[in-house]
Amino acid sequence: GGAAIELRFQLGEADAEGPASVLAQEAGFAPVFQQVDGVRIHLAAGSDVLVDEVLAVDRDDDEIRVRVELELEEAERQARLDLDLLVSGSAVFAGGGDLVLRRGQTATTEVELEAVPAGVQVDDDVRTLDALGDTVQLFGTVVFATGDPIPDAGLQWTALDPEVLQVSSGGLATAAGEGTGRARGSFQEFSGTVAVEVAPVVVRVEVTPSAARVEPGETLQMEASALDRLDNPLPSPSVSWQSSAPDTATVDEFGVVTGRRPGPVTISATAEGESGSVDVEVDAVPPSVEALDALSVESGSARIRASVNPRGLPTQVRFRYGTDASLSDAGVSSPIARPDEITFSNVGLNIEGLSSNTTYYYRAEAESDAGSAEGEIRSFTTPIPLDPPSTPFVNWRAGQVELGWEAATVEGITFAVERGMVADGSPPASYSQVGTTSSLTFQDTPPEVGETWAYRVRTCQGPNCSDPSPADSTYVPRDVLYGFVTNQSGEPVPFASIFVGSSGEENFTSATTDGSGYYEIIADFNSSFDFLPTGTWFYDASASDGFAFGDFQVTSSPFIYQLDMVLDPSFPSER
Repeated sequence: GGAAIELRFQLGEADAEGPASVLAQEAGFAPVFQQVDGVRIHLAAGSDVLVDEVLAVDRDDDEIRVRVELELEEAERQARLDLDLLVSGSAVFAGGGDLVLRRGQTATTEVELEAVPAGVQVDDDVRTLDALGDTVQLFGTVVFATGDPIPDAGLQWTALDPEVLQVSSGGLATAAGEGTGRARGSFQEFSGTVAVEVAPVVVRVEVTPSAARVEPGETLQMEASALDRLDNPLPSPSVSWQSSAPDTATVDEFGVVTGRRPGPVTISATAEGESGSVDVEVDAVPPSVEALDALSVESGSARIRASVNPRGLPTQVRFRYGTDASLSDAGVSSPIARPDEITFSNVGLNIEGLSSNTTYYYRAEAESDAGSAEGEIRSFTTPIPLDPPSTPFVNWRAGQVELGWEAATVEGITFAVERGMVADGSPPASYSQVGTTSSLTFQDTPPEVGETWAYRVRTCQGPNCSDPSPADSTYVPRDVLYGFVTNQSGEPVPFASIFVGSSGEENFTSATTDGSGYYEIIADFNSSFDFLPTGTWFYDASASDGFAFGDFQVTSSPFIYQLDMVLDPSFPSER
């Protein structure tokens, strides 16, 4: 009860007759087919494996024959045949098909064989593209286990670095950005990777705008584009700038052109050894002039000013001034020369012999080879002559400095009071203004006690002030707090009156205290002192520096037995 299968493989036409499997392909398969030295056969009927073995082959030129005999219990049985053609144990072709096995007969079937890939080979030489948008075709092959290429087995390509290299499915790579771009070629589970270096080369530099004009002192932004072989602008090239005539126009590292004086100039940009340039014309324009506020306006003089931009050419500046608002009666000053600058700078003229309390009008005029310009008309008013006040009288009274002076008072006149500290008997090194008033008196509280302060006064009309008056000074004492007076019985004695001065000072006896608390002072009067109960008694407290602080206290009272005082604990004192 046997059956047989006869297999015949050959290179030939697809419609060849007979129990054969025909590899209907071009001759590209022949080198591999010629190397086949075995066949792996797997024959199964349902779950029953009838044959599973590797057989040697009989070769007759371009044909391979294999015969398999097997026992078959049934008269007929459906089976599935799978086979591999081997070279040194590795499959190079594979196929399969269904057939019917009959006892006593040789079964025939047609099996379509397909090439079995074993890997992918790609050209791993690094290619270089020198321009964005440039292309290169990538190549790779699918190979048998023998290393021979499989005809018509194309790779599917993808980009791994699309920002640098874009790749079509057919392997056409396009440069997209500077750097190294990778691409992968795949076939089934096999793949290979190639690298392409994108290194754009600058072949020319384009500067824009292509032609330009600029005025002295004005700026113009230039742009430089570094281009590759395909005129693609290259990102972030290092560009250096140069002016053919820096005296006419300069250019900085960012391509900003500044006009300096009239004339032509060429601005160049260089990147990676390639240069481009553009011609720039610096136009001749008249100067610019603006009148400024007058300074140092006195009753008979003033300084008039203007701001002038020569715009790159030597310029003459004149002032026209007078008392008529239209300047019809104006005089003209001598010219003031200005160099060929391109920025505004101030120029001034001192004028003398003016009338007080008079409004004057003035205008600045500038002229160069490119033309002339006039500023707007401005004005100022000379003040009435101001005399300083008399020397102020200065006194310390009731915790503040009181000042008074003599001066003529008219409408619009004010007085500025200035204060300075007297150090070691020397006049103040400087004065500061402490206030203004329209009256002839002023009160001030100095910032420090125990110092001598000098005061002086100026007469002012608006912003104009006279010279300062002579100064007068006063010592500002520290505060001393007095307590109360008691009689022999310890009862408080009311004050009858308070005097300012030093009357009776020679009759005091002194006792040193530590500067605080209550103290009993027993007076030891001499025979010439009248100490009748109805007498007038003076007392005070003084600091150890010898100056009297506070006013003298006086009382007309019964006989004084003791004086109690409270002194400022911050300062040592004596009675």
